[in-house]
Amino acid sequence: MDLSQPKIKIYQVRTFSEKLSATIDFVRENGKALFIHITYLLLPLSLVQAFATNSFFDSYIQLILGATKGAADEMVMPASFGVLLLVNILSYTVGSLLLLSVVYALMQLYGEREERLAGITMADVKPLLLKNVKKSIVILLVSLLFMALFLVAMILPMGMLAAVSSSSILTALILLVLYPLLIAVIIPFVLVMPIYMFEDINIFRAVAKAYRLGFKTWGGIFGVLAVLSLITSIIQMLVVLPWEIALGLQAYFGLSGTGDAFVSSTAYDFIVYLLGALMLYVCYLAMSLSAVGVAVQYGHASEKIDHVTVGESIEQFDQL
Repeated sequence: MDLSQPKIKIYQVRTFSEKLSATIDFVRENGKALFIHITYLLLPLSLVQAFATNSFFDSYIQLILGATKGAADEMVMPASFGVLLLVNILSYTVGSLLLLSVVYALMQLYGEREERLAGITMADVKPLLLKNVKKSIVILLVSLLFMALFLVAMILPMGMLAAVSSSSILTALILLVLYPLLIAVIIPFVLVMPIYMFEDINIFRAVAKAYRLGFKTWGGIFGVLAVLSLITSIIQMLVVLPWEIALGLQAYFGLSGTGDAFVSSTAYDFIVYLLGALMLYVCYLAMSLSAVGVAVQYGHASEKIDHVTVGESIEQFDQL
């Protein structure tokens, strides 16, 4: 870590290219700290989650192959399939919340410490990490609430329309209106996470502020997410592909009925498990890029609209 270089400020008005550069520069400068702390939290989760992920897709392949036997098995297989799907969703949710919590804890400490993240340990990060985890759970609950309200607002008119009209064209037109509306509403909501974690503010004020800042900088949020999500997707694809090929070989030999001694072996199952764990772990690592980018976008919006650093300078001057 080169401390001679200027510290990367979160609250700073930037052009689109400058926001991307600041995101990449932050990850490059603090790559070691990010890698160590993300590995500490998410590698164990990835090792456990790989069991659920591989089991889910194994059940999926068995369903395709028609591997169920007997009436009892026909009842058990769909139930286990649903349980595995739920476990995977919960695991991914926990992993995402842990990732965001630790990345934003490190970004907060980076801004507060004179030495930035040099020599930082988990003991230094833990208090802020626990605080962020609690906040991330609150954000998740509020997100589910907003999602439920939106679905009710969307499904209720559709149900009323279906009761009075069977026009598929009218239904399609309503969907064409609701889908862009959903995208327009979701984009500003991504600012809730950094706002709630970086500021001493309650969740509902954080949501209100996210939409106030978000609608005024909607294009910037969309652009940053689009570019960084593309980069993240490319990285993830590189680790997902070997795992998919390994699973595909199992499915192929299962469908063909020819079988293969190695593909059917315990050693091959272990290789598939390791590839699954590696895939999940690298996917989490790659997601940290988008998390940093959203925080940089939040800092840009806050400075551009609310002039945060100007207000802090005035407060510091008054205290002299």
